[in-house]
Amino acid sequence: MKRLLAVLFVLTLTSLLYPNGVGIVDGTNQVYLRLVNSNVNVQVENQVAIIKTTQTFRNETGSYQFFKYAFPLPEEASATSLRWFIYGEWHSATIAAALQDTTIPGG
Repeated sequence: MKRLLAVLFVLTLTSLLYPNGVGIVDGTNQVYLRLVNSNVNVQVENQVAIIKTTQTFRNETGSYQFFKYAFPLPEEASATSLRWFIYGEWHSATIAAALQDTTIPGG
């Protein structure tokens, strides 16, 4: 029982290290979207942690701009979906096995 509690504690602690992404408008000039809300839900089923995070960003740049969303994941983690809501419409990302895009807007 103590071991199970220790594993759950470590999983919960680890999930708290990775739950927030960042909206990068210009990495060189350190222009980011402001994170105004974050909600993290962790479920453990058959020794697999399922983590769902919902984040709300505010664009305070004064103009409509493209940005890159970066979300840190441990190497052994798998992303299964990514959706975002802008101007009343849901959008979905395509998740595929490909090289990671490490470019940052602004340089």
